[in-house]
Amino acid sequence: MKLDFRALRALGAALLVGGLALGTTGCSDDPAPAPPPPRYAPITAFNGISDLQTIQFKIGDKIVVSNSAYGNPTTIDSALVGTATQVKVLTVNGQELSTATVAIDTGRSVWVIAAGSAVTPNKPDIFGVSHQELAPSQTRATIRIIHASSDLGKIDVHETEATGLLFANDLDYKGSSEFFSVPTTVQTLSVTGSDNTTEKLTINVAPALEAGKVYNVIIYGTTNPDAQTALKVQGKIVPEP
Repeated sequence: MKLDFRALRALGAALLVGGLALGTTGCSDDPAPAPPPPRYAPITAFNGISDLQTIQFKIGDKIVVSNSAYGNPTTIDSALVGTATQVKVLTVNGQELSTATVAIDTGRSVWVIAAGSAVTPNKPDIFGVSHQELAPSQTRATIRIIHASSDLGKIDVHETEATGLLFANDLDYKGSSEFFSVPTTVQTLSVTGSDNTTEKLTINVAPALEAGKVYNVIIYGTTNPDAQTALKVQGKIVPEP
């Protein structure tokens, strides 16, 4: 049975509100309430480290992804909720590469991303993106654009070509847009520098976007001309689980 992670996020938010409401009732001489139990939420982890084919993600004291392949998102159904949840990235042999704190919340779409380079003296970056999804549209798709390429600098993202409709403006590395709706007829995305003219990447939208569905467009990889083709800058369109 396939879990509906968007429904789980909504349920988690509803339970939190209900718990807060219950906590405000009762007599003033009641004993102090017990601390709330830990809460968990579904998130997506993504390996965008251009010189490591496989990594591990650790949240708190738990390995949540033991074999995260480069360029492949992994859904985690029970990440610890918190405004400063500790996330670590490790090699498959257990060597710690980097650590960061990320906000993980119920009711929001959260991605935790490892990007950059692991070659000494660099450390890979870990960052999170978290946004509220839009209400589903019956005629349009919803997308969010995530900038996970440390080599690209600021980017703009346009429909079809460098002079096309501007979808995202001046996105920095580790930045992301909010969710926004687009026609399902969009076939190509053009990634340019922030000057709006120099095209750096073209992303083909295939398969076609579907009305009512939510997608993430993640841009990652290296501009190193000597890198393998699979490691070079590219864009991937990932349906929201």
